[in-house]
Amino acid sequence: MPHHPATSRLTRCVAAGIVALTLALAASLDVRTARADESDGTITLRVCNNSSRGVVVAVAYQPVTDNSIFLSEGWVPVASDTCETVANTKNAFSYFHAEADDGSGDTWGSGTGICVIVPGPYSLTVKNDGSECDEDEELRDFTKLGSSREPGTLTWNITD
Repeated sequence: MPHHPATSRLTRCVAAGIVALTLALAASLDVRTARADESDGTITLRVCNNSSRGVVVAVAYQPVTDNSIFLSEGWVPVASDTCETVANTKNAFSYFHAEADDGSGDTWGSGTGICVIVPGPYSLTVKNDGSECDEDEELRDFTKLGSSREPGTLTWNITD
């Protein structure tokens, strides 16, 4: 069958219309997904490092996808004078621990012992009492943070 210029032009127009419709549909889905995230009660856990040196952070929290467990996860690097999102949860009560990345041994966190794996990265299901670590794990002091059950951002601030 011979190639006809009008057919080729029609094919390009139809293809362009399909692309435009696909992009519009994708944008619509993104907007609906963003609205669902804002209204589903999710709390974003952030760490702001207001100290004069870099740190690595571990966090313990209930993941949004499974509120029947607590996870201990690490290590997220947070440079001096910056903030990083470390997790999302629906439970305001979360736990944070930080260690200076300069080899000084300085740490931030107190009150609750939770197991970690050094150097990481790692993700552990937190045991009920948190005080007995497996052979490849180490106990660290974490600070408990959170009292509001409102969705939004919960921030732990690290200072010298």
